[in-house]
Parts: sequence; C-alpha cells; structure tokens
Amino acid sequence: MIIKDVVDATRIRLRSPYFGYAALAFIGFNWKAIFLICLTEGTPTQRLDAFDAATSFTRLVIYPLLVGAAVAATSEWMRLAFNWISSYPGQQITSLQLTAEHRRLLRIAELEKARSLLTDAREMELLRRAKQDEAAAEISDDETKEKLLSEISRIRREADAKSHAPAPPSEAATEVLRSVASTRSGEARIVSYLEGDIISAGKLEVSNGDNARRYAFVLDGINELVDRGHLVKRHSSDSMVTYTLSSSGWNEADKLTNSESPSSSTS
Repeated sequence: MIIKDVVDATRIRLRSPYFGYAALAFIGFNWKAIFLICLTEGTPTQRLDAFDAATSFTRLVIYPLLVGAAVAATSEWMRLAFNWISSYPGQQITSLQLTAEHRRLLRIAELEKARSLLTDAREMELLRRAKQDEAAAEISDDETKEKLLSEISRIRREADAKSHAPAPPSEAATEVLRSVASTRSGEARIVSYLEGDIISAGKLEVSNGDNARRYAFVLDGINELVDRGHLVKRHSSDSMVTYTLSSSGWNEADKLTNSESPSSSTS
C-alpha cells in the first residue's frame, strides 16, 4: 500500500510541468551515461564506473533542475508567442472574407438602386404618355388625330426598342472580356493568398497588394460580366473562385472583335 502511494505521488510530480521538463533535461544531458550503463558489458561496478565517467553531479542535478525551471517559467510566454503568430493568418483570412462580403453587399445595393431608378423612370414615362394621349384625344379633326397617333406610336416603338437594348459594356468589362476570350479555356480566377488577392484573367494578372486601384478596376469588370451573364461562376472555395465564359460571353467577345476589325484594317 505504501509503495503504491509512493508510485502515485511520483507520477503526479512527474506530470507537473517543472518536473517533466527537468526529467527531459536529465535525459538530454546524460543520454550517453544512460546508454553506457545499459549496454556496457561487465560487472555492476564497471558499469557504474562507466556511468560516472560519462557524467557529473552538475549534469545529473544542477543542469536538469535549472533547465526545468527556465522552461517552466517561459513555457507560457512561448505559448503566447506561438498563439499570436498563428492568429495572424486567421485574422487575414477573416478580413479577406469580410471584404469580399462587403463588396458583394455594396454591389447588391447598387443594383437595387439602379432598378429603383429604372422603375421610377418607366412610371414617369407612362404618365407622360398618358397625358399625351389625353391631349391627342382632344383634337377634333379625325384625320389629323389618326396621323398624330400613328406617328406617336411609331416614335414610342423606336424608343422602347432602344430602351430595352442592353447598355454597352464598360471599359473594365470590355478589357476583361477581351483578355479572357483570348484564351482557349475562357477562364478567370481570383486566388486568395496571405499577401492578398490575385486576379488572373488571360493576359491580365493583378494583385491588390501591388496595385489596389488596378485590382478594383478589373474586379468591377468581372462583376459586371457576371451580372450580364457573360461570366459564370464554376468553382468557389475559401482560397479561389473560378469563372468561365458563357455562350453569350463568347458571342459578345466576337462582337467586340468584329466591331474593331474595320477600324484596324483602315488604319
């Protein structure tokens, strides 16, 4: 019973940080002596003599206790340093994710505002047309009224056709579309590293760490092409987003090429 209590007490002491570090330091300072006493052939006295010759009281007691005390005293500081160093990449990844989400929300807000303005403009146009119809209805001459209504109807059809036609792509979207269409794969990638994000779209390659203004310009072009349906998100992860040209994207790129070919030939 007494032996069991002694063993349990020894096990508890060795599990404490100080004694554990001291035991490891003891093995580190005296591993040669331990090796000799275990494997040297001869009598116990000869083996002990070999052990004593390979070590000393300082290496057996003083150095292990000092190292154990030093490591136990600095272990928490070392743990704090490692946690601080390892937390930096996590903070950067979280910051990149929050920045991307912020940009997405801003883009959604811009689109909603544009839709609201478009709806208001269409409502005002309907009210204006209704007033014109009322004014035309007050004309007493039937022939003049019919010609006026016919002309108004024609002008309105032309205006409706122009208003429903999509606006031409912006300079950023045009540049990205040309670059992506110049490759056989028709892919654009946004890769996230610890140093920042890199956009790779054909010959275009820009990093927000090197040129933040240029990066924002190209990113706006990619977002516009996605909104138009010319680029489709094919793969998405925490470290990379891949887009590929859709059929309409290839067609739009062909239109850009065909529209530039006459000017290039005349020059």
